[in-house]
Amino acid sequence: MRTSSDIGVFNFDQLCGIAISRLGLSAPAFYELSPAEYQYALYDQQQREKMILEVQVQNMWEISRNNLLHFYRMNPYVKKKPKKATEVFNLRWDRNMDQQQDVESMKKVLMAIHESQKNKKPLAKRKRENKEGEDL
Repeated sequence: MRTSSDIGVFNFDQLCGIAISRLGLSAPAFYELSPAEYQYALYDQQQREKMILEVQVQNMWEISRNNLLHFYRMNPYVKKKPKKATEVFNLRWDRNMDQQQDVESMKKVLMAIHESQKNKKPLAKRKRENKEGEDL
């Protein structure tokens, strides 16, 4: 694990170099930033890079799965040929796509919420009652 003594102390020239190379800022634009703005800009850049990497990894898995799908479809020895890529193997992001509720299950959820809220007083009424109790 790295400690602050391993990293050393950054000076403004080093931080400016990071801002120019990673964030694409000019030197005058860097010196106009507050430390909080600079930190947020670096954090935002890191999140964007992470999201791009996740999309690239997901695309590589999808390509592999589609290649296997076509392999299974073309293989004469496979008896049950898959029709969709999700039939070859599932990936973690497939779970979100398959969760479509039917009307009956939506009604059950709404009725359960309604029943749980039946005996509760509205927030404004509870506040009013608390104020009246304090005034006495």
